Amino acid sequence: MPPLPALACALLSTDGTAGIMENPGNADGPRDPTERRSREIADSVLDYLRECPHAMDTVDGIADWWIVRARVRTDMILLTQVLEQLTSTGVLEQVGSGDARRYRLKPGVQP
Repeated sequence: MPPLPALACALLSTDGTAGIMENPGNADGPRDPTERRSREIADSVLDYLRECPHAMDTVDGIADWWIVRARVRTDMILLTQVLEQLTSTGVLEQVGSGDARRYRLKPGVQP
């Protein structure tokens, strides 16, 4: 039997969580953009199933809900980092704190 591609090799770790095996011999993970994107999608599916282990859906449903949900979470993390950077460099100002925190253009700054 021919060897399976790295992304096809699902494994179960000692803590019982599923994952996708990285390409052996590549410590930085997949370099090929298609392989990297495939790994991200697989991770999104498995993350969703860790939160909702009894979930079941069609390909369209998984694409619309499971994958998009993971992307939105990632985008929210990145957005938070960008807003903090723009605030620390003086482009934006933060008003309030915690969940009531809002951002706006700092007076006198041109976007």
